[in-house]
Amino acid sequence: MGSTANKTGTVAGNNITGNEDEFRGILGTGIYRIFDLTLGQTGFSEEEAIKQGFDVAISLDKKENKPEYMGGKQIIIKAIANKKTGLLLGGQVIGYEGVDKRLDVLATAITLKAKAEDLIHLDLAYSPPYSLPRDPLYYTGVKLKALLDK
Repeated sequence: MGSTANKTGTVAGNNITGNEDEFRGILGTGIYRIFDLTLGQTGFSEEEAIKQGFDVAISLDKKENKPEYMGGKQIIIKAIANKKTGLLLGGQVIGYEGVDKRLDVLATAITLKAKAEDLIHLDLAYSPPYSLPRDPLYYTGVKLKALLDK
């Protein structure tokens, strides 16, 4: 991926010039467009997380990306969390609009070692042309928290 090559090149350049830097890894975040549909992933898939030995909680949510009166369209978010710690491990998003926004939030949350319930408390941008009063990721957090609290 070009983004990974750019990051590693910057780290190498910094180290060559005497500035200590480290490559902190990647989550494998990617986004694709197939005709009008956008899909993306970040972190572990369910299968990968299980292969790594995690006991996982899975949330699969279908919500409108914004109000229907603003042309809202369905967005599907699958999120994977570690049952033991509550940490977010990965996610996939598919939809017609707003996939990039939700995917970037998930990638940031995973990078910063957020727990599933942290999705409930995020102060995400809201205005009817862009989102619902409670973003679809809020509901992902609510569902994962309920699964983890069992």
